[in-house]
Amino acid sequence: MVSAARTARAVRRAIRDERGQALPLMLAAVMLCTLFGVLVVDLGLMFTERRAAQSAADLAALAAAQDLPVRATDPQFAARIDTATATAISFLAANGYEQGVNGRAVSVVTTYGGDPAHIEVTAGRTVPWLFGRLLGLANPRVNARAVAAANAQPRDVALVLDRSGSMCVDTHGGPMLTCPSPPGDPDRNGRADWEPFDTMRVAANAFGGMLVPTAGSSVLDRVALVSFSTDATLDLALTNNFLAGSPYTTAIGVMVPAGYTNTAAAMMRARGELESRGRLEAARIIVLLSDGYANRYRSGGTTANPTYSTCASANGCAAADNDVLAQARLAAAQGFQIYTIGYTNRSGAALLQAVASIGANEGGGGQFFAVDNPLQLRSTFEQISALTSVALIE
Repeated sequence: MVSAARTARAVRRAIRDERGQALPLMLAAVMLCTLFGVLVVDLGLMFTERRAAQSAADLAALAAAQDLPVRATDPQFAARIDTATATAISFLAANGYEQGVNGRAVSVVTTYGGDPAHIEVTAGRTVPWLFGRLLGLANPRVNARAVAAANAQPRDVALVLDRSGSMCVDTHGGPMLTCPSPPGDPDRNGRADWEPFDTMRVAANAFGGMLVPTAGSSVLDRVALVSFSTDATLDLALTNNFLAGSPYTTAIGVMVPAGYTNTAAAMMRARGELESRGRLEAARIIVLLSDGYANRYRSGGTTANPTYSTCASANGCAAADNDVLAQARLAAAQGFQIYTIGYTNRSGAALLQAVASIGANEGGGGQFFAVDNPLQLRSTFEQISALTSVALIE
């Protein structure tokens, strides 16, 4: 029989042998963990660069698509193509992707797929490994691509116009609750007018001409008209009949400025029209123009029959602001884009900015525009039309 002492010596030798084997294994494990860690760093840098390249390509394609011609028969076709290309290159450079700089390469393809309203933008660069080169790995190439299109999807637009009494202040002084009707010629310019109201009407008519009623046999853009003062009215339901001589221009032409500023009621009317009659496949957009503070708010009644009260101050009140913001959040929750225009002065600009921010952050998009000069209003409508007509399609 084997003695107990011999057995104990054998066990001790086995333990010493295991210790000798564990050290190399431990070193190998440390090396593998270190290698994995440094590769994770390199891969993280590569993915970060990939996101940056994709963001640059997306922004450049969307910006450039706003400048594209929507059809080959556009008389400014060549100029628009050149402008779109220059815009894409400019946006790529502004976002860190300039051709030939630090290994970066970009490309812009207009009339992509044979369609003048499509543009393809690519951005890429070679990313140097920090640690991968120690393993003999070649530096990876990161590329991103985006395709954007003008008139990429149909639009249902609710145009919301302020017709409160302050909208005749430039020609008649005030503000006043009731602008003179007929307006007369107090500024002696040879025509009877309400300003800045009349300039708004001209620009709103032009906005209809910036939309596209059909694409082939399909309805593309539609517009509804809401106006507001002491209360709000749906003057025209969604229609693609909005060009010169249409019910759209007629409805704008019969408006008369008078009353308080019930912005919340206008938002509710616009939201209700887009909710009930807007197309699910369309971009649903509210464009709200106002020249002053919201000074009416809902104080009771039902959704179908609300009752409103007037703020103690013509400069608005928290109740009116909160009512407007609540309507904006309801619209944004349904994915509606909200663009706002502060017209001719800074009154109520903070509220309009907040409404547009809700659209941008919680809805499908939004932006605030300050228009100090009425003559700038048409170009503002052009910007909104361009912003809302483009989309990434690839």
